[in-house]
Amino acid sequence: MSTTSDFKVEIEKLIGPDDWPKWKWQILMLLHAHCLEGITDGSRKCPVLPADAQPQQKKELTEWQQDDAKAAGIIACTLSKSVAELLLTCTSAKDIWDK
Repeated sequence: MSTTSDFKVEIEKLIGPDDWPKWKWQILMLLHAHCLEGITDGSRKCPVLPADAQPQQKKELTEWQQDDAKAAGIIACTLSKSVAELLLTCTSAKDIWDK
């Protein structure tokens, strides 16, 4: 279950392939509601900082990292234990989504 100050959402845990279509649709709707779909579909790339990064560039990286953590958390909290164990080596929300 994912909550925000505005609304509460309940998504059944992904157990296996039979649950995938409904689970995927629900997660995509939730990611979209939080403007995080670009994190998981790869259209919003992680900023790469140059050696002389400016404060705004550092802020953009921090924001991306926070959004990646939010997206990963939304996905992770809706996975069964057996599915989550398959994803323990993933390091980003996109990695989780693609696997």
